[in-house]
Order: sequence, then C-alpha cells, then structure tokens
Amino acid sequence: MRDIFEWYSSGRYASEDIAVRLNQGGVRTRLGNPWSDRTVMIVVNNVFYLGKVRHRDHVYPGQHPAIISQELFDTCQEIRQKRIRRPRSESTKLRVYPLSGILRCHLCKNRLHALSIVDYSYYRCRTRRFGAECPGSGKSVRADFMQQEMGKILKGLKPPEGWRVVILEHLQVKGEDVERYQREKGRLEEKLRRVRQMYQEVEVGELEYRKELAATKERLASLNPPEEMRADEVLRAGSYLESLGPAWAAAMPEERKQIYRLILEVVYVDVLEKRLMEVVPKGAFVPLFGEGNLG
Repeated sequence: MRDIFEWYSSGRYASEDIAVRLNQGGVRTRLGNPWSDRTVMIVVNNVFYLGKVRHRDHVYPGQHPAIISQELFDTCQEIRQKRIRRPRSESTKLRVYPLSGILRCHLCKNRLHALSIVDYSYYRCRTRRFGAECPGSGKSVRADFMQQEMGKILKGLKPPEGWRVVILEHLQVKGEDVERYQREKGRLEEKLRRVRQMYQEVEVGELEYRKELAATKERLASLNPPEEMRADEVLRAGSYLESLGPAWAAAMPEERKQIYRLILEVVYVDVLEKRLMEVVPKGAFVPLFGEGNLG
C-alpha cells in the first residue's frame, strides 16, 4: 500500500500504470483480484491508510495505526486534483468519442477504451492489462470506421409502416403484470446499488464487479415493462426515429454521442475481424424493430 502512494506521489505514474505494474509483479488486491486504475484510485483516496475512518461525509480517528504520513497523502491528493484540472492546449484539445461507453468487445463483453494516436482515433480492448484473458485484448478498431458503419444504420432507421396502429393495438395489460414488473425492477435496481457500493468499498474485485454489473444490467434491460407502461415512451421513440435521418446528417460529434446514448444500449464489435457484430437498442426502441438487435 505504501508503494502505491509513493509511486503516485512521484507524479511519474498514472493510476493505470500502477495497476499494470502491480499485476505484472503478481500482486493482487486483498480479495485476490487483479488491480485496475479504479482500485488504485480507491486506495489513493482512502483515509484508512492514515489511521482514520470515513463515515458518510465525516472523517474520524481510527483504532488502527497509520501506514503513511499525512504529507504523503496530501501530495497524492494535490497530484490528483492537478490531473483533473489540467488545462488543455490547442494541440491537446479534447477529442469527442461518440461511441465511448457503448462499444464492447464481443469476445469478453468488456467496454472498449477510446484513444488517439497522432491523427487517428481508435477503440481498443484492454482486458489483458487488468489480469484477464481475451483473444482481442490489445487489438483496436478505427473510430472513423465504426462511426461510418453506425451512421449507415442510424440514417436508415425508420419505424415500420403503420407502426402507431400496431403499437396501440397491443396496449392491453392486467394490473398484476404492472405490479410484478415494478417489483422485479426495484429488486434489480437495488442489486445494482449494492454491487456498486461493494466495488467502491473494495469488497469485490474489478473483474467480478464488471461481470456482476453486466449480468444485472442485462437482466434489467431484458425486463420488458407491460405495454401499458411503455405506450407513451414507445410512441415518442417512433416519432423521434421518423425525424432522425435529417437530424443525423447535420449533427456534430457531441450531438451524435447524445443520439447514440438515447437509442442504443450496447454495440458489440469483433476487434480481430474489424467488424460490427450486434447493435442492441434501448427499451423504448425495441418494439419498433422487433425482438433482437439492429445488426
């Protein structure tokens, strides 16, 4: 733990560099899991190593000894703040990655990391860097290629002929269906909250967290609400799609990023073959395209 603080305080290592260094040295978290940039930052921000405990918004003296000095802890916080607030010059201006957070490797199901090299941007699978195996780890797909492929799909999206009539004809539902849906939805949302809390408190590792989070989100996404509850949002979604073509053509990168997030749940990519595998729409848009995906 002291090494993590020392490395970070030097200013020469980012949290991801430290995670890679720990994993390559065979070091694991206290739960036996590989390190990630997030788990490193959880340590760096944890007052526990100062001999203190945090409860909600307050910090109290603990009953355990400190293993680092206040000076070392403060230096780490200063470096963290500088990195958060680091100004960007014209040559390093912020790039927009419209598909960031949505693209996933179809082999390991982990999110692809956006990066830029010289004048080109990519989405890369980084699973192996965090101690797991994936045949596509380290492989990339060009961002402009992915955006071109997704543009073809979105520009061509149109709700089926007579879609309003079809939707309205299926708005029959029993009260117990609504109650059952709301109960299951609440249970899954509470599970998501608990999983995130356990991860923040380093009670579960990166891989276990991602696996549990993905499984719960997938279950939540597949939990189709009764048609009565979906009527208004499905009708709004259909109207949106009818006007999407012209809007997409004129949209700037940041606007396209918002459109992706409104319509799409996840996009799976084969980074080995450099091709699109599956495009999954968000709930309100699913009835307009039938079951399954848009790919």
